[in-house]
Amino acid sequence: CLALHCGGEMSDRPRIDDVRRVGGGPISTSALLFDLASRHLFTASASAVCVHSIETGSTLRRLEGHAGTVTSVKLNPTNRLQIYSGSLDKTIKLWDYKDAVLLRTFEVHAPVAGLLFLETAPGVLFWWTHLVGKKKGKARLGALHRLVVSETAAALVDDDDDDSDSGTAADAPATSSSDGGKAGPVVGEPVEAVFEGKEGRNWLAHPTGRYMVGYGDRDWGIYWPDSGKSKSRHVGKSVTCFACHPTDDCVAIGDDKGKITMLHSITSDKLVQSTYHWHSHGVSSVVFNSDGTYMMSGGEEAVLVIWQLETGNKRFLPRLGSPIIGLGISIRDTHYATVHEDNSVQVIDALSLKIIGQIRGLRRDNTKTGRPDGRCGLLVEPTTGHVVLNGSLGALQFFNLDRDSVVKEQQVVDRLYVSRTEDEEMFTTTIEKVSFSRDGEWLATIEYRNDGETECDVRLKFWRVSGNKYTLNTSADSAHKERITSLSAHPTEKLFVTTGGDSRFKAWGLQETGGVHNQETWRCLYVRSYLELPCTSSSFSADSSLLAVGTGHFVTLWDPLTCDLVQAIATVRAEPVRGVSFCSKSDLVSFGESHLTVWNLLNCSVRWRVQLAVDLFCVDLAQTRFAVVPRKPVLAEGKTPSTRQTILEFVAAKPKPIRQRTVKAYNAACDMAYLAPVDPGSKPTLLLFDEDRTFKAFTDGRESAAESGIKRILAPLASDVDGLARQGYESLFGGQMAPDADDSGEGRSLDAVRGGKDPSQMLFDVPTHVVPPMDTVAGSFMNLLLRKRKRTDADAAAAEATPAEDAGDDTIMSADPPVVVPYGAMTRPVDALPGTVAGGSDLGFLVDFFKRGKTPEMLRNANSVPSEKKQSTKLKKRSKKGSKKGMPVDHSAAPTNVEPVASTGLHPLSKRKKLKMSRKRSDGSNSAAS
Repeated sequence: CLALHCGGEMSDRPRIDDVRRVGGGPISTSALLFDLASRHLFTASASAVCVHSIETGSTLRRLEGHAGTVTSVKLNPTNRLQIYSGSLDKTIKLWDYKDAVLLRTFEVHAPVAGLLFLETAPGVLFWWTHLVGKKKGKARLGALHRLVVSETAAALVDDDDDDSDSGTAADAPATSSSDGGKAGPVVGEPVEAVFEGKEGRNWLAHPTGRYMVGYGDRDWGIYWPDSGKSKSRHVGKSVTCFACHPTDDCVAIGDDKGKITMLHSITSDKLVQSTYHWHSHGVSSVVFNSDGTYMMSGGEEAVLVIWQLETGNKRFLPRLGSPIIGLGISIRDTHYATVHEDNSVQVIDALSLKIIGQIRGLRRDNTKTGRPDGRCGLLVEPTTGHVVLNGSLGALQFFNLDRDSVVKEQQVVDRLYVSRTEDEEMFTTTIEKVSFSRDGEWLATIEYRNDGETECDVRLKFWRVSGNKYTLNTSADSAHKERITSLSAHPTEKLFVTTGGDSRFKAWGLQETGGVHNQETWRCLYVRSYLELPCTSSSFSADSSLLAVGTGHFVTLWDPLTCDLVQAIATVRAEPVRGVSFCSKSDLVSFGESHLTVWNLLNCSVRWRVQLAVDLFCVDLAQTRFAVVPRKPVLAEGKTPSTRQTILEFVAAKPKPIRQRTVKAYNAACDMAYLAPVDPGSKPTLLLFDEDRTFKAFTDGRESAAESGIKRILAPLASDVDGLARQGYESLFGGQMAPDADDSGEGRSLDAVRGGKDPSQMLFDVPTHVVPPMDTVAGSFMNLLLRKRKRTDADAAAAEATPAEDAGDDTIMSADPPVVVPYGAMTRPVDALPGTVAGGSDLGFLVDFFKRGKTPEMLRNANSVPSEKKQSTKLKKRSKKGSKKGMPVDHSAAPTNVEPVASTGLHPLSKRKKLKMSRKRSDGSNSAAS
């Protein structure tokens, strides 16, 4: 048993591997921003800024250059074609969003939490930071800073032409955003700290530009930049959102109780307060329109509330599908935008209150269930190659990596979003398992719901796939009494297998109902169990000959069609099996709480075993390799856990990983899957999926020597490779077996390794479930037998010393003596005798005769042809006998140099044959006369 470090660090300083984004990610991590013409919508998507079209909802540009999360996006007050973006990577960048060009990078000394401009000072950019520290047990905020950008802005002012390309200044050369922001001028201008904040304070600029308002968790304050004065006030409730009235000295404060408090005359000592209350949960966002007559609010209820401030009347836009976490309004009050918790943005027409556009990312199920949501994992649709995963509540989503968009969302559980009653826990139906048939014609889904009071609801559904349409065919209620733990599809047949915590696994097949309305429906074919142990996982072999089921601490092997038990293998130390999967033609991998084991199914023994607690596991579609994410160990109190994640890739032949990847915490994967290679000769791509619902892949395309070596198991081999013993078809195809005690492999022949048996004898000595199809075996088997043999000196000497026997009267003479193989030569390796098979018979002569189209009778005659001298003597004796009997003799029929290939095959007639022919002639003449 080998031991691997579960923390993922196999060396003192593991190399951090770079990953690249290949799709997905959050749509917006901060407030929305419209351009002046209300044609484009800007969102901060992780470390990039996305430019979306309001009309189509598509992503037009993606401005990439920040190394950290983008926290704020603001329009440049002096150029409507430019935007500023602040990030946690301690930089502020200026972009030309029309041409996707990075103009300038400002380096600051702290992570940027937000940006704002004052109407009275367009050349000064204010930014603030959240410096986390400990001061009397409370969080501490950094200062509000001022950055002068007037020189840069003055060179870029262009208010006359909306479509002008003057976004590139003379002192700021244009640089493509694909540079990662490294090129272009980097300005390290000094910044001035103007105000020290409190308790997580964020800032807003009053539209008049006279002052700025900051708010924290339970306080808020005002700062006048001209005089430098400030004052703070305490709030007796938890503040969730904040907004400044565009014309009056008034602010709106939303709290966690669903109330919106309006504070008037905030610049004076006496405050006037009014309250607006509709929301039953906390208010997530609140905004004002440009003239301050309306106020919009949203929250967990997924309802947009529009307040008329003078009359107090309300308008509602309900059933938006997911809780609202952010709001935005265009500068001309023509459009609203709502950011939802399921990673989507909806654009609403302000007059008709109709949804006119939708920007969808990878959706997530964010219901307040108080427990982890059931996830079906990552799957690849067989026909289109789309990645399938859980979407919004009760739905599956299909993501196209090439287009970086969700192409389809299939509703599996019919329901509408309903908000909670106060803070109670919601129990919803989730999609836990999904599997496609190998041809992509059928889809099976598993639904589960358990409220702890009533009986759990386990439902199995089968969907017929026709193009882009999914039609429900069969719904099996209460498919198992307990939670279903796995769902597997047969590689060739229309058969699915489910395993459950009720110690049963069931096979479901497609059958016809018969009758007038003959339809195809799915039914349970058989139910099996083993020792009443809980079934945890299942997997089919690639050739569909075996079904592996993890039951308790056993790995059981079954015939998938007859459901007969083939073998039961007990794990080491009776460790319960958490997962099983085939990883090669004759190998099976299983893992438990602390060990990873690879089994050799040829002899049902352990090939190798490592001490490794598995957190994530996946196998590629071809079952040639598998990837493992080790579970982080539990550290002692006071020790800091590792901020890195390790990903290991294995092949079944070796316990040492062929690849070890180490990624940082923000790139850590919560799920992974292998994508099929694009080219037949290329390798599968390991796709990572992180907590931000972003698909990532490793940037380097290097291949280690150990990884490239796995190609040899797919090619026929006829020599001992790495001292690994071979049996049966593995002698032809090179499947690797367990190493011998002597790993050197020097001075050994294949006969010694195989116990003196030839590969052709051992081909069918193995179990039938590991023998490949006959059309695959036939070509390599015949090539091994029919290789042309080279004649050696020992063979020639043995042939001269062996006398040739008389073949009889009916045999053609030959000048070539037969080849006789000495007994000692048969003990040599097979490579020295490529023309021999079992029993020592020589088949090398078959090659020439097969090529020239000889019959089996001629082959037998050609193998025993006497010499030329004895041939002429025999013909003379035969001619004397014929002359005595009165038969004509043709002396020209005795050639001096007889070749068996040119022979006609004519022989002298014997007396018995001549008598038979004469009787036939007499019978024919008598019948004709009569």
